[in-house]
Amino acid sequence: MGASLAVLALAFMTYYSAVALLASAFRADQGGTAKLAYAAYCLVLAPFLVGGAARLTKGRGGLRGLGLVPVEGMRVWGWGALTGLLGAAGNLLIFLFLSQAARLLGGRHLQSQDALTLARLRGPWLVLVFISACLVAPFCEELFFRGVLYTSMRNRWGKAAATLASAAVFSFLHFKWEGLPSLFFLGALFAVLYERSGSLWPCMLAHSFNNLLALAVLLSL
Repeated sequence: MGASLAVLALAFMTYYSAVALLASAFRADQGGTAKLAYAAYCLVLAPFLVGGAARLTKGRGGLRGLGLVPVEGMRVWGWGALTGLLGAAGNLLIFLFLSQAARLLGGRHLQSQDALTLARLRGPWLVLVFISACLVAPFCEELFFRGVLYTSMRNRWGKAAATLASAAVFSFLHFKWEGLPSLFFLGALFAVLYERSGSLWPCMLAHSFNNLLALAVLLSL
C-alpha cells in the first residue's frame, strides 16, 4: 500500500509540475492552461499510472492481477451503464445540494470550474477532452485506484475501510475542491462495483459513461 501511495504521489506531482512549467513557459491563460492539462494527462499522467500499476502487480497473474478479469458482455454493459447513470445522477444531486447550501449560507452561487474551462475550448480541443475524460481517464484511473490502491488497502484494512480510504485519495488527488464530495461518492461507488463484479471492466465502463454524461451536462450550461 505504501508503494501504491508513493507512485500516486510521484505521478500527480510530475503531472501538475509539467502543466505548471509548460503554462509558465508559454505564458498560457486559463484556456491555454486547460489545453496543456488535458494534453499532459494523456502524455504524462496516464502512462505513469499504467506503468506504475503494471510494475506494482508484476508477477501476480498478468492482466488478472491488474483486475482485468473477463466478464460476460451483458453483465459488463449492465453493471457499467447502471452504475455510470447512478454516479451521474448522484453527482448532479450533490452539486445541486451544495449550490443551494452556498446560496443560503453565503449568498453566492457555486460555479463548476469544469464548466468554465470547457466554455473556453473549441473544435479539436473538445475532441481531446472527450478522449481524455471518457477513454483514457476511465482506463488508467480504474487500473490504479481500484485495481492497485483499493486492492492493497482491502488486503490490509478490509472492504469498508478500503472503500472509504481509496475514495478519499481519489477525490483529493483531483484537486477540484468544489467537486470533492462528488468525486468521493464516485470513488466509493466504483470500489463497490469492483468488489461486487470482481473485474475492472464494469468499473471502466461506468467511469466512462459517468464522465460522458457529465460532459454533456457541462457543455449544455
